[in-house]
Amino acid sequence: MAQYYTDFSEYLPGTKLSETARWERINDSLKYTVIDPTYKDGNVLRISEGSGIGTTVLVDKSAGTSSDIEILLKLSVNNSVVHYPIARYENSNNGYGYAYELQNGSSYGNYIRLYNDGTTRLALGNGGWDDNGGYYKIKCVGDQIKVKWWSPNESEPSAWELEVTDTTLSSGKAGIISVNDRECDIDMWGVGTNGDPAPTSPLFDFQTTITGTNTPVTSGDSLTVDVDVTNIGTGPGEDDVTLDINELI
Repeated sequence: MAQYYTDFSEYLPGTKLSETARWERINDSLKYTVIDPTYKDGNVLRISEGSGIGTTVLVDKSAGTSSDIEILLKLSVNNSVVHYPIARYENSNNGYGYAYELQNGSSYGNYIRLYNDGTTRLALGNGGWDDNGGYYKIKCVGDQIKVKWWSPNESEPSAWELEVTDTTLSSGKAGIISVNDRECDIDMWGVGTNGDPAPTSPLFDFQTTITGTNTPVTSGDSLTVDVDVTNIGTGPGEDDVTLDINELI
């Protein structure tokens, strides 16, 4: 059981994820760059500037290979219909895997698609769409593949939108598959394996303990405080520590 999460806050703007230790880009020339956009606080992952030929997959290597996997991806701006979460990705040449696709316009709908020397729609639904983005979730357990989507202003629905049985792929990696070079911003990414759900928030948990001070101090003297900060969570992160002087009086 394990969970992996990022809202891209741990990366400096301008970082190309394919050049970091955690991520690997397969095929094509799409750029996966962390930016600090003007329309929201915090970083996003921007996908852009590809050749528009073939298929690109950005693999989260930290999640490893798993048969029991759940992926949650949040689009910050839904100005694209060509970037999706893919589970059980297992082939660096042909892009094998189960992808959850959501489309608008003339091809409005949602699909569970199998990439396997081509593409096969395993299930088709009415889907949904929101120009402000939304959440994609795909879950694979055994031969069951399930997906759901919801608007950023809504709570996660309890029911899965589409469910299908397929035995083509038994395990693989977690990633983002892109089938064109239209620009897209991703707000967060979470993966859960072997029974753990995909996380929706940072996995770090800082425990702060004051271990010593030079109190009492007189007017004009400096106050010295020794603090032990320990991350007792399961993932990296940053947080602000505030000192309450009343605790020392």
